[in-house]
Amino acid sequence: MISSKFKTFSRTLALAATLGCAALAQASPITFLFDGLATGTFTPTGGQEQSFSGTAVSVSILTDTINIDTTRFGAGIPATNSLVQGQISLSGLGSGTFNLPLYVFDNHNKETVGFGDLFHNDLINLIDLNAGFDTYNLDTAFGPSAPGNGTDSVFISQFVGVGTSFGMLTLTGLRNLTFEAVTGDNNPVPEPGALALAALGLSLLYASGQRRRS
Repeated sequence: MISSKFKTFSRTLALAATLGCAALAQASPITFLFDGLATGTFTPTGGQEQSFSGTAVSVSILTDTINIDTTRFGAGIPATNSLVQGQISLSGLGSGTFNLPLYVFDNHNKETVGFGDLFHNDLINLIDLNAGFDTYNLDTAFGPSAPGNGTDSVFISQFVGVGTSFGMLTLTGLRNLTFEAVTGDNNPVPEPGALALAALGLSLLYASGQRRRS
């Protein structure tokens, strides 16, 4: 027969494990936003190539702070570890998703933040010596950075023939580019440790109940 002390311990541990799941830090969703005025060419799916100039472009990339580390590019360059999906919108032309998953990075040494995919490499880079990119780690809210402050420049030369769900896109110019990171906890993602602890708590509660009935 199981002692009352063990029963009490089991119930206490189960309760602590269950409550601990709520207390554990949950991963925080973070969205990286790149907005500017673009020039280039766009070929809609099943259509003819068309040129555009001074068109508002917006890129939104959602990931989670637990996906940020220095594994992909090394020390001093925090980046998304796993590739993530990105959304893009061109005013008057359409909106949808990038066909290839993306990475986001911040090169502290070059004070550059940007994103790209594994086929084209970097697609859009924003270099700004006054924005704070030399210390930003991609895991907190940021900005928006100020466009046209005299110290910023843009790299887009590899943004050629990029596939999206609504057509093929090439950028030849990009101005007034801003970067912003927005955090939110509307749909927090539990960390793996929290899920494991939840399973432990439920199993101990079940075992405790079985022992009481026996």
